[in-house]
Amino acid sequence: MGRAGRRSLGRQRGALRGDVDDAWAFVSTLGITRGLTAQLDEPTKDAALVTLRRALEAHETSDGVRFRGSAWLITARAEKET
Repeated sequence: MGRAGRRSLGRQRGALRGDVDDAWAFVSTLGITRGLTAQLDEPTKDAALVTLRRALEAHETSDGVRFRGSAWLITARAEKET
């Protein structure tokens, strides 16, 4: 990381506001959700989606559906050769 440098963005907070139905409309159409369920037979896919919906319901608060989490955002650029 020496030449590339490193900097901290600090903690970023955010939430999508809305209820379980709003969260479900968003999460159920994500590529990762579709991709992970695409190869499943219908009964298994239905069970997985019910489990996902229940997870959203279990995390609903007055501020929306909230999960604790964190992520790293890492980017890199090559320096132009001189």
